[in-house]
Amino acid sequence: MDLTQKRCVPCEGGTPPLSPAEVAKHVRIAVDSFATAVELELRPSPWTLRRMVLAGAAIDHRPAVHFLASVPDERWITPVSPSLHWLAMEIKTVYSLLRDDEVEAARWLGAMRDTVFERPLPEALSAEAAGIQNDWSLIEALFQRTADPFNQCLSKRMDFRTESFVRNGTESPLGFLDIEALGLCRLALDRGIQPAVGHVTLPLGLLQV
Repeated sequence: MDLTQKRCVPCEGGTPPLSPAEVAKHVRIAVDSFATAVELELRPSPWTLRRMVLAGAAIDHRPAVHFLASVPDERWITPVSPSLHWLAMEIKTVYSLLRDDEVEAARWLGAMRDTVFERPLPEALSAEAAGIQNDWSLIEALFQRTADPFNQCLSKRMDFRTESFVRNGTESPLGFLDIEALGLCRLALDRGIQPAVGHVTLPLGLLQV
């Protein structure tokens, strides 16, 4: 994989890539396993909950998305993580959009904007601040159903992720798959927006499964 070229570079002697159907199958297993763990009283981290909500959206696994997105705040927002409340606002905005509740979506989108732009993010996230603000703009474009701003922000997200990988690396090869952005792309299709960004970490073919 060559992130700078935005394309897959075959590995000599390596295993062939999974088909979109196979990827979707494994994502579904992961989402279902996580949902079961949460049902059994696992206290999820905000980051993982956001990832699994959008992973479920990416493969159109609506029952799991509705269950995970409606986990009570006290289960995953703790006093030690108030600086991550913007993640809660993002999940609530996405969930409102999935339910076509424009009023709730506007309320949570506004709350997320205040948290991301008006309040200082934790120092540990200072290098990621521009990417987080771009994500807000990406979701606002979803809310407004505006295709060009959505795709512009989606393209910027790919650049921000590449920079983040250069700084921080990733825990596993699957970490390069931008499953969160794919979830937003699925929502874009639902709202009449055609994603038009080609990138190695954003296999839009997965949305056709």
